[in-house]
Amino acid sequence: MSLAGNFSPEYAEAAELAVRGVRVKIMRLSFVAAAWCWALPAAAAQPIVCPDSITVSESGDQIAGWTTSAPRLSHSFAGITVVNGPQGEEDYSLHPDDETEKGRHLTQVWKLSDYRDHPLHLLCRYEDTAVTLSANLPDEIQTCTITFPFDKKTGVIEDPGDPPRMSCR
Repeated sequence: MSLAGNFSPEYAEAAELAVRGVRVKIMRLSFVAAAWCWALPAAAAQPIVCPDSITVSESGDQIAGWTTSAPRLSHSFAGITVVNGPQGEEDYSLHPDDETEKGRHLTQVWKLSDYRDHPLHLLCRYEDTAVTLSANLPDEIQTCTITFPFDKKTGVIEDPGDPPRMSCR
């Protein structure tokens, strides 16, 4: 773009230099913005965490001459199973990739990137019930971790004051 035809040569030259300077600054800002965006980590997926407890209503078959009562019972979180396959197919549960004992706790870690050839899902297990909760593990979720009280002699300790803690991120 030339301004020489409309203005004095000195003014046109000064205006062209100013425009060129603005363009250079815009290009520099564009490069800085692109580098900053490129350096940002991918948008983090929301962590998946099993609920601390579930309430279950049990029922039984009707038997002639008897009345069935079905109390609602609360069951505390007990653990997780990571499954390599779609929900409803629980045949391929994965073993943790890593286990670490620290004090009275055992931490287990599943590194999910090695198993992404099939859909993955999480089963949340609860004490004293066969009822589980299931959630798909999207590709953005890279690991599942659970830490629970543990004794080398007896194994997992059920301690209401120190329940298992888990997260998939």
